[in-house]
This record gives sequence, structure tokens and C-alpha cells, in this order.
Amino acid sequence: MSFFETSTRNLLNGEAAAGVKHHVALSVVGPDRLSESGYFRAKIVQEKLIKNGTIPYTHCSGDAIF
Repeated sequence: MSFFETSTRNLLNGEAAAGVKHHVALSVVGPDRLSESGYFRAKIVQEKLIKNGTIPYTHCSGDAIF
């Protein structure tokens, strides 16, 4: 979890400092449906940080295939 929080904050801060106009986030479909997984809980946190940021964004969610 800490990795996703720290790396996302660092990325968003770096983007803002560099004048990035649009953020593209890669994610998975429905992480909230598998919240018992630490990875999916971290993806939920990552998505919230991006959503609450100041840079316009697009989420690209793909299916996780196991």
C-alpha cells in the first residue's frame, strides 16, 4: 500500500512541477470487488489520489487475467 501511495504522490507532484496537462492511469477493472487483496486495495487508493489531484486524468482499466 505504501508503495502505491508514495509513488503516486511523487508522480503527481512531478507532473505538476513539469506542467503535465493530462495524466493517464493504468488500472484494473473493479478493484473494489476484490478488496480483500492488498494489491486491489492499493489500486483503490491510487485511483482516489489521482481523482483528487489537480491534473486532468484518464483511467484505462483492463481485465486482470489469472
